[in-house]
Amino acid sequence: MVQSTLAKKKAEYQTVNWKFSDSKILVIQRLEVNPEYQGEGNAKKLMDFAENFTRYNIYSSIRLDAYSQSNRVINFYEKRKYIFRGNANFREREYPFQFMEKEIISAYNNGCQ
Repeated sequence: MVQSTLAKKKAEYQTVNWKFSDSKILVIQRLEVNPEYQGEGNAKKLMDFAENFTRYNIYSSIRLDAYSQSNRVINFYEKRKYIFRGNANFREREYPFQFMEKEIISAYNNGCQ
């Protein structure tokens, strides 16, 4: 089983210095893969789907957060060209979350209308 949550902006997202602040954006609040199905490329498939969805639906960027102590997750997003934009603390965790953003190039924002 693979689980993904797409969500609207949270209050914490309002405090981050985003590059695409006035654009149509997609926020991925959490991306989780059931441990039974990890190592099969499912996280990559979900992110490929999200990035393609944003291209076809004319979004300019994707925003997400990752727990700062999850180096494997942060490396996964960095390899996909997500850029660090800031940190915030959430009550349920001892360490902060890192906010990341990736520009999505579509026909709309590439000047190919």
